[in-house]
Amino acid sequence: MTHRLGVFKQNKQEVENFKKQNPNATFKVALNKFFDWTDEEKSKLTGYVPASVKGDRRLGKAAPAPAPTCNAN
Repeated sequence: MTHRLGVFKQNKQEVENFKKQNPNATFKVALNKFFDWTDEEKSKLTGYVPASVKGDRRLGKAAPAPAPTCNAN
């Protein structure tokens, strides 16, 4: 199985689980052109942060600081 197909199947399962657990949701969760994208790919395009990362932030696990830059003139 290719990586993309695996991501697609995992996302499809998550949508099916959501629909079963939330039959009266006031919004629609369905297949779209980004369905085979990973969370990392989506975050690069949209700024989307998965719940697992948000949870880490609540626990005080901050993202690493950017490396310092040096401008030698």
